[in-house]
Amino acid sequence: MLDETTLSGAVLQRDLVEYLQTVTRPEGLEFERVLAANKAYQGKALMEVSRLAGIHRAAARTAVSHARQQYEDAILYTLLLVTLGMLLGVGVAIAMLKKQRQMQSIITSEQTQLEILSDVRGQELEAYSYSLAHDLYAPLRAVSGFSQILEEDLGKVLNKSEKHQLHRIRNAGLVMSKIIDDLLVLSRISRSSFKKAHVNLTALCTDVITELQKLHPHRKLTWLSEANIEVEGDGDLLLLMMEQLLSNAWECTSEQHDAMIQVGVKQVDGRRAIYVTDNGTGFDIQFAGRLSMVFKHQQADGNAHGAGMGLAIAQRIVKRHGGQIWVDSTVDKGTTVYFNLPEVKSANNSWAAFYDTRPAA
Repeated sequence: MLDETTLSGAVLQRDLVEYLQTVTRPEGLEFERVLAANKAYQGKALMEVSRLAGIHRAAARTAVSHARQQYEDAILYTLLLVTLGMLLGVGVAIAMLKKQRQMQSIITSEQTQLEILSDVRGQELEAYSYSLAHDLYAPLRAVSGFSQILEEDLGKVLNKSEKHQLHRIRNAGLVMSKIIDDLLVLSRISRSSFKKAHVNLTALCTDVITELQKLHPHRKLTWLSEANIEVEGDGDLLLLMMEQLLSNAWECTSEQHDAMIQVGVKQVDGRRAIYVTDNGTGFDIQFAGRLSMVFKHQQADGNAHGAGMGLAIAQRIVKRHGGQIWVDSTVDKGTTVYFNLPEVKSANNSWAAFYDTRPAA
């Protein structure tokens, strides 16, 4: 037996066939002819679909071409913007370069004017210094001369204390004359020409000590110096510096029976430091920060040993060579002056033994 579902399907198929026959019947067509006509319509539909596909392909090609044209236009526009930006950048760079050249020209002109003004001021200052020195020398010579006359004429009349006072007056005049000379030297250091060369500092020191010993042949001094201390710098300025330092050491050891002055080299904080040391009177270390000022080395009795200008001159010369200078001193034990100078790299820079130039007894 057929189930209800099968029967219902058969009924639906029958009803569909009857409906199609009913639909085609007014035109007198049969069901098979409807199917044939439907195939013909399907062929036309396929042709129409093909035509529409062609239209779509043509539209797609047109869209692609239009998009490509827009892309090329965008690329061209971008290139134009980049080129314009580069041109503007070049223009700005040229304008900045012109402005920089103008500023450099102004700066050069200002520097030239400052140099001219500095030279003029320097010449005026030097002229004023010499004029002032000349004006100071005259009364100093009068004080020293008259005190000497008094000492010679009244030597038999004056007692020991009065002679001592006259002697101090004469010494004060000599010290003042030395201060004036040193101030003139100090004023010329910064403006003097700088001639860089290899300098044997040991030879300079030996020459200075030799001259001091000739001036004071009675002095007994132990002179120690390390061999071949070579530096780079201006020979005249370095000679002046060593004259000042060694003269200070010479004066500070004048009252020592076993006077000693030594020049050597040691490493300080990884750098070569040249030192000048003595066993003289020394001074209070609190004055070490006042090297650029004029001060006196004083003993407890008030007698001055040196005008102190030697250290100021040495500092100015060392700084002009790009170095540093510092002092270690103890009252009644001596002074050591350290300084750095550009070193000469040489295979002949030996560490020879110290030598002693103590005069024969």
